[in-house]
Amino acid sequence: MASSLVSPERTGYTACMEREIGDVRPSATDDHRDPAGDDALSAWLESLPPCPGLPYTDEQIAAADAEAEADLAAGRFYPNSVVAEWLGTWGRPDYKPFQEWLKSSG
Repeated sequence: MASSLVSPERTGYTACMEREIGDVRPSATDDHRDPAGDDALSAWLESLPPCPGLPYTDEQIAAADAEAEADLAAGRFYPNSVVAEWLGTWGRPDYKPFQEWLKSSG
């Protein structure tokens, strides 16, 4: 087995690239989070204006979540395998919206 090229002087990206294959142990230098911490990031995210692509209020999101949970509890859902098969048609000429695809796939 080859010896490790990582030394106390070699840290960060270079050391990561030079590790032996299979050596995936995390180290203190592998932590790439903002040194200001999660609280600072959360505060910054909260200060941003609403995303124009997502015009939903918290109440609308909560209502949609409640509707989805009720559908799940009532058994109104499709197995992952069916949805995965439909997702496989995305980007292909035979793509159809989900309900239409269900009807045509028999």
